[in-house]
Amino acid sequence: MKKICPFKNKPHYQSVKTKMWKNFTILTIILLSILWVLQIILFSVFYQSTKIQEMRSLGNSIKVSSINIKNEVELATYIERLSFKNGISIVVLNKDGAYLSSERVHHGMRLSRKEVEQVFLKLNNTDEAAFIYAEPNFKMNVISYAAKIYTANNTEYYLYMKSPIMAMDFTTRVLKSQFVIVTVMSFLIASILAYFMARQLAKPITKITKSAKLLGSGNYDIKFEGGNYSEINNLADTLNYAAKELKKTDTLRRDLLSNVSHDLKTPLTIIKSYAEMIKDLSGDNPQKRTEHLNVIINEADRLSYLVGDILDLSKLEANITSLNKKNFDLTKTVSSVLQNFSVLEENEGYSFITDFDKDCEIFADEAKIYQVVYNLINNALNYTGRDKKVKINVKKKEDKVLFEVIDTGDGIAKDDLDKVWDRYYKTGKNHQRGVNGTGIGLSIVKNILVLHNADFGVKSSEGGGSNFWFEL
Repeated sequence: MKKICPFKNKPHYQSVKTKMWKNFTILTIILLSILWVLQIILFSVFYQSTKIQEMRSLGNSIKVSSINIKNEVELATYIERLSFKNGISIVVLNKDGAYLSSERVHHGMRLSRKEVEQVFLKLNNTDEAAFIYAEPNFKMNVISYAAKIYTANNTEYYLYMKSPIMAMDFTTRVLKSQFVIVTVMSFLIASILAYFMARQLAKPITKITKSAKLLGSGNYDIKFEGGNYSEINNLADTLNYAAKELKKTDTLRRDLLSNVSHDLKTPLTIIKSYAEMIKDLSGDNPQKRTEHLNVIINEADRLSYLVGDILDLSKLEANITSLNKKNFDLTKTVSSVLQNFSVLEENEGYSFITDFDKDCEIFADEAKIYQVVYNLINNALNYTGRDKKVKINVKKKEDKVLFEVIDTGDGIAKDDLDKVWDRYYKTGKNHQRGVNGTGIGLSIVKNILVLHNADFGVKSSEGGGSNFWFEL
């Protein structure tokens, strides 16, 4: 027969280190790409935009200040000072296109007639204009700004500033060289960070994985350790809780197997023994045969009861049990259950002390509540005191009905009160009568009452008996 590899179709997953390194690499590439676009490709655009904004701001400042200037000499001095301070060539023209002061203001900057015409053209229908044009003599682009200004006597002049756009080739080469270094360093740092962060992240996950394998092999005492991240710590805590519950479940499973083995073995042994007695000894004796057959029937009923409990619990926990609710009198149901135990009053000296209210009608599944009452009374009979008394109350309580079954046994320790509802749990107390069951009767009670959204519980103290109750 051809062997099939169980991992043949298993999807391939990347390790944390590989995934994190890839993510860091992608992030680094995105950030560097943005920087390259902004600083290299769009550098000239940003430079020109900033330069124009700078000249426009200076021009607005001059227009505001010129209003307080009284004559041309004062204006020329002011313009010369600004030109020197800002490193920008500035001239002022009158309406005829002549320089305000050819030696002091334009500072050696001569305008061609074409430039002068361009200034007047730009300011024909507006008070200011900023533009870029090519300087043919020097083979470079120039940023220019022109504006109308007025002095204190309301004389109109034409302000003109220009500044060459510096060649960006050299600056771009410097930036590219720097960015090459930055790129290499960024990839190197990203790789180192990715390695150490992935190692720090993967280390506790690897430990958890190894511990999980041990847990899967049946080592429920394994301890899961977290790391430096809250999510991993939460995972470790969850797995520790799961291990604790699995250990508890495994212990309960072992107890169940032990209880079932014991509880099934005893009636089976008795059935076999009495069947052999009928075969060998009492087959021809009607009286003895009847007695032996009754024992076999009783033990068969006991086996059926045990198996029925296990099946009922399985259905309840699997949520495949549906409720058939209707209105019925709980007092009548409890009385019907007590009839099944009347033989214990006659033959074994047990006594039932009852306190029932009339017309205690509830809305529930009668068959399921019958089972609850039966299990609670049977449990009380198993654990009641030497006086063999069991008290049962059915009382009206506002819009609900309260059921209580109270024994006079040794009671339940405080630490064990919550455990009595667990499946397979059995207390170690001595019983007044042999216990027929696997320790799941109260678990069945709990599941049925939870399905009914009922309030229920147990009141008990060591040496003071127990009171199991529910309200519907």
